[in-house]
Amino acid sequence: MPEEYLSYVLRLWCEGKPGSRWLSSLQNPITGERIGFADMDELFEFLRKKTRQGDTFQRDNDTEEVKDQKLNDYPTICD
Repeated sequence: MPEEYLSYVLRLWCEGKPGSRWLSSLQNPITGERIGFADMDELFEFLRKKTRQGDTFQRDNDTEEVKDQKLNDYPTICD
């Protein structure tokens, strides 16, 4: 069974010049543990696994399909 409550501090940043990729990290505010991600796909996959939701998620008691969203569906390049 997934945890009832998860809390993270999300950080997003660009390193380097325009055209660089967005990087991210999640930090557990209680333990201080920080996990880094090289792209948005890694971040979202981590969250899917943490919530054990795979291909579906709950919203207002309805189950909806999550579309297979690839990296190019998100703004991944810094302006």
